[in-house]
Amino acid sequence: MLECKARRRDIKPEALPCQTLRDVGLCLYYGYRIRKDKNKAFYYLINCLDNGYEEKYPRLGEVAYYLGLIAEEQGNPYDEYFYKTSSDEKYPGGKFRYGLVLLDDRRKSYNFEEGMGLVKEAVQEGWPPAIEFMEKFGKLL
Repeated sequence: MLECKARRRDIKPEALPCQTLRDVGLCLYYGYRIRKDKNKAFYYLINCLDNGYEEKYPRLGEVAYYLGLIAEEQGNPYDEYFYKTSSDEKYPGGKFRYGLVLLDDRRKSYNFEEGMGLVKEAVQEGWPPAIEFMEKFGKLL
């Protein structure tokens, strides 16, 4: 809907503020009031991430997290970059997902201590998937 309005007014999506790009990207990701389109969601969210540092947008961690999810779903190797960015921005979901990346001993970035530290931080911050993970696998690690 916003993209159509932007086209009628000759506004490029890249010129929109990060908050709008994030909102449209998440609506496309989940299919809220518009059809799901993860490719377009990626487009809006990556524009938000690109512009966010300049705008000092406070939710870049969340944006990078969703970019990582989309990349992972599409089998794209960039998921590690997005999760690391999200973790660096202190987003609990990013800490958890990047922690899992670091716990994967098939990757060059394998680091058990750092990975567990990030997962535990996500648990302390109340991230539900991290809590479930630790309840299931915490005793084994």
